[in-house]
Amino acid sequence: MDAATILNMLGDLGISVVVADDRLRLEPGSRVPLDLVEELRQHKQEIILKLKGYQFKYADPQASDQELAEIKARVDVEGYVLLWSTVLQDLVAFYRDEVDQSKIPPGFVPYSLAELTELFGKGKCSSDRLRVIHEAKRLGGHIVPGA
Repeated sequence: MDAATILNMLGDLGISVVVADDRLRLEPGSRVPLDLVEELRQHKQEIILKLKGYQFKYADPQASDQELAEIKARVDVEGYVLLWSTVLQDLVAFYRDEVDQSKIPPGFVPYSLAELTELFGKGKCSSDRLRVIHEAKRLGGHIVPGA
């Protein structure tokens, strides 16, 4: 389930959702079905960012050459691109090394182009290895070249 589906379901139940101080406020909260509570927890950050107006593009796990070219073009022009990773089930930001990281919204795990080259330049990085690296990045870690 994704943020849009959850928000639609809540709307169908007559529950309004707003962001207050980076927290979700659901009115009336008593109408939220128990099976949606865990989905809300899992997708909280994604829902908050969606309600704040960030647009997401959910690509297939195997991005087409056209999608990859679009991502590269956005990084070249804007300095970064915001994505939802279906492999990591998390928000990621790809940015040029010289871009001010403070432009990247909270909740996104940032990856520089140098880090992406290190991860994928020598071949395919396994999903399991990528998830371990991602957890370290989420906690503030960095990818060391040649490691």
